[in-house]
Formats: sequence, C-alpha cells, structure tokens
Amino acid sequence: MKPFTVTLAATVDGHTVATADARRLPMAKGVTQKSLRPAKDGVYADLFLPPRSTTREPALLMFGGAEGGLADETAQAAHLASHGCPVMALAYFKEPGLPSTLRNTPLEYSPRRYASCGPSPASTRTTWW
Repeated sequence: MKPFTVTLAATVDGHTVATADARRLPMAKGVTQKSLRPAKDGVYADLFLPPRSTTREPALLMFGGAEGGLADETAQAAHLASHGCPVMALAYFKEPGLPSTLRNTPLEYSPRRYASCGPSPASTRTTWW
C-alpha cells in the first residue's frame, strides 16, 4: 500500500474558501500483513498485526457487503492495525477460490479458522462484528 494525498476543502455558500492537502500513510511502520488463502488456510483474508506494544486491544474481523472482495476492507484493516488492533479483513465472495457472486454464498466459516487472529500478545480478546 502506497501513501496517498487527501485534499480537504472548506466551502462557504458554495464557494471554496480554503484547501489543504494531507499525505496519509495507509499502514504504520511495524504493522505486518499476512495473506490467508482458501487452499492453505481455509479462508480468503488478509491479517494485519500491529507492532508489539504494552497496550493490548481486541482483535477485529472486518468484511464488506455486496461489493465483494477485499479492496475496501484491506485499507481500513491496515489503518486500524496501525492504531493497535489486530484485524482480519475477510472476503466471502468475488476472490479466487470463492464464489463469484453473493447469491448462494456459504457463510459457514468456522470460528477455529480465526485462531490466527487472536488471542495474541497484541490482543485482550477476539471480537467479531
């Protein structure tokens, strides 16, 4: 993931009165990313682990909706891991080895498959929502 620029604009009565650019790093130094794939791991996911620290946060499971795949979830997961939370971004369709559409997609991922996401030294508990 590469840094990107975000432009902020202030408008008054429909007219731009000020702008500012901010460079955003999608993932902090020290965050590790591990790709999990169906053939080996039983899931299609990217696991983001924060750098080791003395603060322990809950582990999170992130998945999208009808858009499928991991595109949006991966960037968000990397950002949350940068703030200390272990995060698994999970795809359940529209990725290699998974159904191509949401229709009739099985959602029976077993909780034991998430064991690699927590508990870990960075995690107090594993929370899925």
